[in-house]
Amino acid sequence: QTFPKALAIVFVIVVANYVLPILAFSGLDNDWEAYDNGYYITIIRRVGGAHWGILLGAAQCFSAAGLYTSGIVKNGYLLCGMAEQGMLPSAFSQRLETSGAPWLALSVCVTLTLAFLPLESFTVILTVDMNLYCLALLLEIAALLRLRTTDPDRVRPYRIPAEGVWLYLLFLPAVVVSLFGVFWAAWQVLLLSLGLLVGGVLLVFLLELLRGTNPEWFRESSGVQHFVDTKAGDASSL
Repeated sequence: QTFPKALAIVFVIVVANYVLPILAFSGLDNDWEAYDNGYYITIIRRVGGAHWGILLGAAQCFSAAGLYTSGIVKNGYLLCGMAEQGMLPSAFSQRLETSGAPWLALSVCVTLTLAFLPLESFTVILTVDMNLYCLALLLEIAALLRLRTTDPDRVRPYRIPAEGVWLYLLFLPAVVVSLFGVFWAAWQVLLLSLGLLVGGVLLVFLLELLRGTNPEWFRESSGVQHFVDTKAGDASSL
C-alpha cells in the first residue's frame, strides 16, 4: 500500500512545484512575450532588488544541477541493473568497493551527456531530450497496453485499477501530450531525435548479435532479484 500513496504524494508535490511559481510570477508580470530562460530573475530583481535576483539565480543553478545529477545517477543504476540481469554486457555492473557505485555505467552516462555539448544550443539539447523522453513514454504505454491485452491474468504487484476501454482512456491524455511534445519541435530536432532512435534500435540488434557470439560477456550477477521471474510466477507492474 505504500507505493501508490507515495506516487500520489509525489504527483501533488511535482504539480505544485511547477504551478505555484508560474502563478506567482505571472501575477507580477503578465508580459508573456518577454518570458524567456532566466526571466524569473529579471522579475524578482525588479520587484525585490538585486540581492533577491542573486539568490534566485543561485537556487536555480543548484536545482538544475540536482535535477541533471539525479538523472545521470538514475540512468547509471539502470544500466548497472540491466547488466546484472544479463541484458547488457556485465562490464557495466562493475561497482566501487567503497560506495558500491556503478562507476563504469555512470561514466558512460556522463560521456553521452557531454557528447551533446557541441550542439551549443541549450534549447536544442532540451528539445531532443524531451523528444526521446516522450518516445520512451509512448513505448512504455504501448508495452503496458499490449501486456494487459495479451496476458490480462498475469499476477501484478501494482495493478492499475482499470480494464478495457477505460484503461485506454486513462492513458489517452499522456499519449496526446507526448505526441504533441514530439511533433511540436523543429524539423532539425526531429531528424536528430529520429537518428538517435534509429541508433538505439541498431544498438539493440548489435547487443543481440554479441549475445549469440560472446555469451560470456553477458554473465548474470549472483544474488540479483530479477524484475520478471517466470519460474517463481512473479511479474512486472505492467
